Amino acid sequence: MKDKFEMMNDMVVDLSEYEVCELNDIEKKQIKKRLKSKIKNNKKKIAVIVIALGFGCIGIVNNISVLADIPIIGSVIEEYVNSKGKSLEDYKTIVGETEVDSGITVKLNEVVLDAGQLIISSTFKSNEVNLDNVYVFPTVYINGSEVSKNGSGFDKKIDDNTYNMFSAIDLKNIDMKDNLDIKIIYENIQIKTILNKHKELPGKWSFEINSSLEKLISDMKTIAINKEFKLDNGQEIKVEDLIITPISTKLGYKMTKENKNDVTFKYDVLFKVEDESGNELKRVSGATASENSHLRFETLDDNIKKLKVTPYVISGQEGEKKTDYHKVLYDEVFYVEIK
Repeated sequence: MKDKFEMMNDMVVDLSEYEVCELNDIEKKQIKKRLKSKIKNNKKKIAVIVIALGFGCIGIVNNISVLADIPIIGSVIEEYVNSKGKSLEDYKTIVGETEVDSGITVKLNEVVLDAGQLIISSTFKSNEVNLDNVYVFPTVYINGSEVSKNGSGFDKKIDDNTYNMFSAIDLKNIDMKDNLDIKIIYENIQIKTILNKHKELPGKWSFEINSSLEKLISDMKTIAINKEFKLDNGQEIKVEDLIITPISTKLGYKMTKENKNDVTFKYDVLFKVEDESGNELKRVSGATASENSHLRFETLDDNIKKLKVTPYVISGQEGEKKTDYHKVLYDEVFYVEIK
């Protein structure tokens, strides 16, 4: 997958062995091999970052033989979230189901529910389709309602016919207390042609599972912050909370404009997070989305007692108006007590 799709999130993932694919809302442009994207405003354009893969087979395939032929992916989810060697088995729903349609075989390996995100691990296999030229976007329904198409992901090549696919889908307004009925659908795969265009390969690969947040909730810690500051142009920032789980560390905040009629933000505000030894937490994903902004970092080591959070400002403009503006707000640095 050599093309790169235009994206709007600022994502930093230290996964050099993986091929990273980043897309905006179904608009595919080019894929590049490293996930390194730019968080931008959600002024009705929150980023969609997806991995797109597809695989072909000939004729009718017996599901039992397909399952045996598709490799187990091991700890892909642990690798992506950098779980520091810890198993996430207590938080996973193991699926292992396979669907075949239009000669394409898809196996849903496992899913993990985290605070504000759903992590999906799948394997795709084909003997015919050029894996570098196939794109697919997963659609997710929770309790019957379609969730946002925002998120992140990567893919890992197993062999010439097999890829592992990983997707982390942002969740909003999901009741964290209930068991969740989850439906994951891959359909209408996009194939890049010789003329650098895309044609659609019809098909549908649908999976339904039930997953619980009970264990995650019991191990999750929410720390209220309520730190407020104002930029020189009148933009107001409120850092609301830090949510710590065994899977990730999520910093939630709001951005509001001085002039409510402004279409865009002049600035985007991001945050650098360090532990008490000065080690910077790796940022996994995030979105500046007005009153629903967040940055997601790797999970914390068990021995971390305090975090230092440093806000900084970059240009929030798009296209030709965007600049290289970068300013660290040293006067607004704050600390979060973990223990």
